[in-house]
Parts: sequence; C-alpha cells; structure tokens
Amino acid sequence: GLVKIKPDNSWQLFSEKDGLPSVEISCLYQDKEKNIWIGTSLGLTKLVTKNDIRIYNMENGLASNGIAFLLPLKKDIFLLGTGSGLQLYNATNGLFSSVSSQHNLLYAGFVQNSRILLFFANDNRFDKYDTSNRQIMNYILPGLPNAVVFCSVIDAGGIIFSGTPEGLIIRSGGKSWYENKLPHSITFLLLDKKGYLWAGTWNNGLFRIHYTNTKNKSDPSLPQDPELAIGRISLSVEDFSYLLPDKNVRSLFEDSKGNIWIGTRYQGIVQLSNNTRGQYTVQHFNLQRGLMSNWVRTIAEDTKGCIWIGSNQGIDKLIPADKGFRIFNFSRISNYFAHINTILPENNHSLWITTNNGLVNILDGEIEKTPPTPIYITSVKLGDTSFNYNTHHADKKVQLNYNQNQADFEFSAPGFINEKQILYSHRLLGSADTAWSKPANLQNVSYASLQPGKYSFEVRTIGWNEEWGIPANFVFSIRPPWWQTWWFYLLIGLTVILLFYAFYLYRIRQLLKLQKVRNRIATDLHDDIGATLTNINMLSEISRKNLGQPVEAEKFLLRIGEEVTATSQALNDIIWSVNSQNDSIEEIFTRMRRYAAELFDNSKTICHLAMDETVAEKKLNMEQRRDVYLIYKESMNNILKHASANNVWIDVQWLSGKLHFKIKDDGKGFESSVATNRNGLKNIRSRTGKWKGSTTIKTAPGKGTLIEIIIPLAG
Repeated sequence: GLVKIKPDNSWQLFSEKDGLPSVEISCLYQDKEKNIWIGTSLGLTKLVTKNDIRIYNMENGLASNGIAFLLPLKKDIFLLGTGSGLQLYNATNGLFSSVSSQHNLLYAGFVQNSRILLFFANDNRFDKYDTSNRQIMNYILPGLPNAVVFCSVIDAGGIIFSGTPEGLIIRSGGKSWYENKLPHSITFLLLDKKGYLWAGTWNNGLFRIHYTNTKNKSDPSLPQDPELAIGRISLSVEDFSYLLPDKNVRSLFEDSKGNIWIGTRYQGIVQLSNNTRGQYTVQHFNLQRGLMSNWVRTIAEDTKGCIWIGSNQGIDKLIPADKGFRIFNFSRISNYFAHINTILPENNHSLWITTNNGLVNILDGEIEKTPPTPIYITSVKLGDTSFNYNTHHADKKVQLNYNQNQADFEFSAPGFINEKQILYSHRLLGSADTAWSKPANLQNVSYASLQPGKYSFEVRTIGWNEEWGIPANFVFSIRPPWWQTWWFYLLIGLTVILLFYAFYLYRIRQLLKLQKVRNRIATDLHDDIGATLTNINMLSEISRKNLGQPVEAEKFLLRIGEEVTATSQALNDIIWSVNSQNDSIEEIFTRMRRYAAELFDNSKTICHLAMDETVAEKKLNMEQRRDVYLIYKESMNNILKHASANNVWIDVQWLSGKLHFKIKDDGKGFESSVATNRNGLKNIRSRTGKWKGSTTIKTAPGKGTLIEIIIPLAG
C-alpha cells in the first residue's frame, strides 16, 4: 500500500480498504493542486490532500463505530463516548484505550460547563471521570428522578438542569425535581453568556428561561464540594418558537459574538442575533439556500468565526461574508459524507468529528478560497459535417448554411480536487435567450434549429470562492437562405414597386379608355346627332318659307321625319354601345337581327342569320362590340344600296378563341381590283385591323360578294 510519513514521524497507511485498486504501487505523481496520483497494478487512483481526512473505526481499535460525543482532555488526548462506553484516544500515537467504570455503565452523555467531567447515565445517576486513574467514579450527588436524560448542563452555582422526554429536571441543594413550567420533551440545553438557559424541545419549539437562586446554607451531604448550596429557584419562561420555521429543535449553540444558533429537524439552521434594543433578528439557512440537509445535528465555531454544521448528510461551513454568511458544502466538495454527531474545531485548522461510522480528523485546507479553474472547449460539432474542431484555427471564420443550423459543444476544466463538483455556466450570444445558464456539473450542451445570424458560444466555471472565471468562447455564423438575403428583399421591393407602377399604368389606361369612350360619345353626338339636328333645323326653316307651296313643304317635312328617325337610330346605337349588359355576342346577334329586319323590310332581299351556340355566351368589350356592330351595319348598308341581292347570309362562329364573322350575298358583285373612292370597305378593314384581325373579300361581277372577318376577342 501507500505510506504517508509526516515531519513529526507520525505515519498513515492507505490500502485497498481505503480505496486503492491494489496495494502494489509502481509510481506516484503530484499535480499543481497537490493531489497525489497513484499508479497501481490494477489502475490509476487519486488521493486529494487539500483536506486531509483520516477515519478511525473499529479496525483501528475503536470500541464502537457509533460515537455520541468527544471531549478534549489535554493536547491530543480526547475522551470519546461510544456505544460501548468511554474510550481515550491519543492523537499523537493514534492509540485507543478503554476507560473503566465501577458500574460498567452505558453512558448517555456529559454535563456541559461542569468544572469536573461529570456524566449522566441511563441509571438516573451522576458519575465523574477520574483523570488520574482514567476511570468513572461514583459521584456523591443524589440521583435524578426516574427519567431518560437527553441533555444536561450545570451553571456556576452548581445547579444542574437536565432535559428529559417528560420535561425539565432541576437539581439544586441535594434535591431534584421536575419543573412544571416547561413540561415538554427537551432535546438540548444551553447556558449563554448572559446567564439565560435556552431549551430546545422535540416538537414544541424554543424557550428561553430566566432563573434566580437564593443560597442559604451549605449542604452537609457534600463536604467535598462546598460550593453547591441549597437554595430556592424561581424561573420565568419565554417562548421564542415564533422566530423559528420549525419547532423540532435538535441542537443549540452560542457563538463568540453571543448569537444563538438553533439546528432544527426539518428546516435547517436559524441564527438569532440580539440587537441593542434587546430584540432578536433572524437569519435562516436551509436546503433551498444551499445546505446539504435540513436536519442539523450539531453546530460549532472555529477561530476565524466560521460556523460548522453537522447534519445527517455531512458537513456544511458558513463563512462570514458582508453582513451574513456564505454557505460552503464542505462534504460535497471534499467527497466525504457521514451522519455527523459532534464537531470539535481546533486552532490549527484541524477538525475532530464524531459520526456513526467512527472518529474523523479533517485538516481544513480552506478549499472555499479556491479560484475558478481555467476552462477549455474540447469539442465542437456543427451541422457542417466537414468541420473539424481539432484542426480549426481560432482566427478562421466559421459559416454554416441555413440548413446546417445545429451545434454541439463539449467543454472541461482541468481541476481534480473534485471534478464532479465543478459547476459550469454557458450562454449563446446571438440567440433569443442570452442569459447565463444555471450553474451545473454538465460538460456538454446542444443547440438545434438556430436562426440565421452571428453567434458566440461562451462557457465559464465558478470557483469555490464564488467568483466566475474567464469564459472560453467559440464564434460562428449561419447564412440566411436566399429568400432571406438583402438582394432578395431588394428584388421583392422592386417587384412590389413595379406592381404598383403597373397598377398605376393600368388605372391610367382605364381612365384614358374611359375618357376615350366619353370623347367618342361626344364626337358621335356632335358628328351624327349634332349634324342631323342642324340639318333638321335647316329643313324646318326651308319648310317654313315654302308654307305657301304645300307640295314643296311636304317634301321637306318628309325629309325632316327621315332625319328624326335617323337621329333616333344613331342615339339608340350610342346608348346600346355603352351599356355593359349588351356585351355578350348573343345580344349583339339579337340587335343585328333587328337591324336587318328593319333595313330589308320594304325590299326583296331575304336575310338569313346563323350563330354557333358556343359563341352565344362569349363577351366582347365595349369597343370591340361597337366595331363589330358597325362592320355589320356598313356591310348591310352596302348590300342594300349596291348589291341588289335576293338573299343575304350571315354566319357567326367561335373558333380557337377568335370570332369568325361571314357576310355573303347573291347580288351583282363588283370588280375588287378596280380602285374606288368609297369608304365602306376601307372602314371595315380599318376596324378589323384595329383589333389585329383579318378581312377577306371574295367577289366578282355577277357572282355576289363574301366578306369574311376574323377578330381575336380581348381577354
């Protein structure tokens, strides 16, 4: 095994029972934190020397592993109360020796503040320790009433107070009695510097007792201790339970500043500080504030004012800080856990501790002053599988595509006092939540579904001095998808502007179109209706001048009637052309049929009209409808005036999105190659060409005429 030899020639042996994989050791190494690394034939192990923890149990000579209390007799000599009686321990040579008793009693505890080592036992009597003979001797004091004593304390006047399950027992002047003012199960008693007696109960809270004793004469039964006198004791009891979060008191302690500390069963520890006005202020420490356990079994104070707390889980250290205390989990950092019964601090940072598993000596290395260890990012895995962190240079930018938006980080701090207690905190700058995470002993973190942007991952450790270390960081960025780039937004903006501009142009065209219709209507009214009305006015004037010649006047009146009819027809055509209800080809065809009936009513010409059913519901816009109808009227008028036809065939069809319009007659025809100054055919071609249509005229003298018009429909 491993042997540790100290400068004072004391030594300590470590073997397999202490945690070595094997007693065959081949090499040793000490790191910067003074940890000893041990290479054995069965592997590597580590010995933390920051807190030198030595455990003594039955294998070392202890009578029983369960130790209730520990009392210092002189330098390095301690008296132990074990489950098998009292024992002496010599810390210089590490040897245990037994303490004999006249009654072979199983001791329950010692009387606090006693000038001599006075003990109470389960046979309801007091005994004392004879230092010279190292044995328990009968004490002359009469015994207690039949009771199980939990705790006992003696004041400077020799009055003994004992706590029992049935209440408080007072022993004074050779008499013992129950005090009925405190009939509760008392678990702990404390005499403070001001002379108050504090009593902690099993489940009834905390009480402060003020008592007075009037001495009258010496007790003749106690010649060896004349200081003890018979007297009359009067006391008053104050209930301080309202200051506690838990009425189950398990330990009491007064520190060097006169503060009273109360250890409870379920709510941790409470400090009562007496202010200048005689009132108490309360500080509460429990599991939520950082204690290892809420069951506080013992309390002690070292020379630096630190409060040591023993619980069922181990040891906590309250370190003075500002106006309060900082909680330091000594057992958790030192990796030592036990059921603590008592703690005895010494001047040389040494702690003697009794547990249910033996006697423990701890050298406090003040680990709470340890600064944070450096931290390193050891592994980075990104959505880009080609990225290798081991070959990555810190000055090289890392950019990921938008679909590579995940990242995994591993990190570590090279601290080996207790690596499982190193706490890490991390954050990802650039994300939605940039706050530092709650400190935890987790060495990896993953992020998924990251949004495009620039990121900086930071991680840090907190030292056991509660200071944060310098963070380690890793910077990367995620490119946005093309639909989230600036040029795409610019393109969208330009497109929106163009759409608005196109809509603006469309509105302008519609307004111009509307204005054009208005202008055409105005022109038609002016040219057709206006000219006709002017002509009617002239004919009326001529008729008035020829009233003396009835025959001549009648001719002019007939012409006036014809002009009125033509004017009515022209006005009707204008109204019809602007009415949107007449947009369908079926309506156009109906008007064409009506016009043909009126036109050929008094002639020999028979008009045949045919329309494909598929074209009936098709619609023409206002301009197209007007032009198609005017082409039709122009053709019908030409046939009536010049063709002398017996039959006219009109055929309307819809083929491949185009209107096919055929007008055929069996009239005398004409020579199409001969130039003419007539405007009828020119108007037809002009109106057809306006809509990018085609006009085909087939005719010959004596063979009639065929006019075929093809017009693409708008929309």
